[in-house]
Amino acid sequence: CSKLESLKGCPEKIIGDFYCKYTKIKNLKGGPNYVGGHFYLIGNGQLESLEGGPKEVWGNFVLNNNNRLKSLKGLPKKIHGVLDVSIPKFHFNFENNCDLYEFLIKNCDASDYRYNLYWKIFII
Repeated sequence: CSKLESLKGCPEKIIGDFYCKYTKIKNLKGGPNYVGGHFYLIGNGQLESLEGGPKEVWGNFVLNNNNRLKSLKGLPKKIHGVLDVSIPKFHFNFENNCDLYEFLIKNCDASDYRYNLYWKIFII
């Protein structure tokens, strides 16, 4: 998947799990609107926006290691599983994890929330 640059042409409805890992996509436009299983969005180094992503996910929505992502606008409105978010602290205006939690519960209805703001560590 490392060569994938767009989700254009993807089915609108996925019955099972959807894995989008280590791609070059910049947004979720053209991707599924509905996912019947889990949605994994991990390590997409070019991802800048969640806009165009699924509106409903029946499993977990896992959002980790997408270091260029600067907004959580576009999160699914309904997640029947867990919203699992790990995002770089320096990109967002959240002062602490409490502010992130407030944002998540106002913008996304999930059965549970796991969240983490982290500092990106550079090893030279």
